[in-house]
Amino acid sequence: MPLAALPVVVPAIASVAAETTALQLATFEQLQVAVADNYVDPLFNGKDWAGIVERYRDIVNAGLSDDDFYLAMNGMVSELGDGHSYVLSPAQVAEADAELAGRVDFVGIGGFFQPIPEAGGASVILVFRGSPAERAGLRAHDTVVAVDGESPLGVPRERWQNPFLGQEGSSISITVSSPGGGTKTLDLNRARVEGAKPLDVCLVPGTRIRRCGDRQPDERRRQQQRPQTDPFAVHRG
Repeated sequence: MPLAALPVVVPAIASVAAETTALQLATFEQLQVAVADNYVDPLFNGKDWAGIVERYRDIVNAGLSDDDFYLAMNGMVSELGDGHSYVLSPAQVAEADAELAGRVDFVGIGGFFQPIPEAGGASVILVFRGSPAERAGLRAHDTVVAVDGESPLGVPRERWQNPFLGQEGSSISITVSSPGGGTKTLDLNRARVEGAKPLDVCLVPGTRIRRCGDRQPDERRRQQQRPQTDPFAVHRG
């Protein structure tokens, strides 16, 4: 899966049908609005997003093949400089979906979690559709502060044992803190979770943009953006 770390300069080609450019511009506008409305940092990492958009609008208007158009869009988003944002073309979306299909199969409450000591618990990275966690109302960016009355942290991160896994049908009680929503306790039964991993993306018809999501207060946003260098840092459960 491509991940652009540096801006990509795409030369315009000599002749492109006006209809092709019009369709590309429509996708371009949807993409730039999706980033403006949903990017995790409302200050765009200190970058001039409006200026970046204008430069790439000129590139699209000059005429691009479809392949070069998506290369340019990837370059535009990569200029945000977070090292994690990229755009997938429709063909790449189909390829990614095929790679992910059927890869998830475990027994738990149905989420991916990251232990964050500064937050006092395990941050919810994503929740699987139809899982016990989703049915109970658990959402990405919530923090699980207790599992059956005990902290989900307990041991150093590199030896963290996932407390959300267990036998199918077994019960679990979790205490959850939601951004701006107080604390609540959820009682769940573990179940088998199968299928494709939900992607943390915004959708622009046929295209995916990584690194979009609900905006959060500054401190929680910094926690969510922490580099994932530890292979034990994110756990399913």
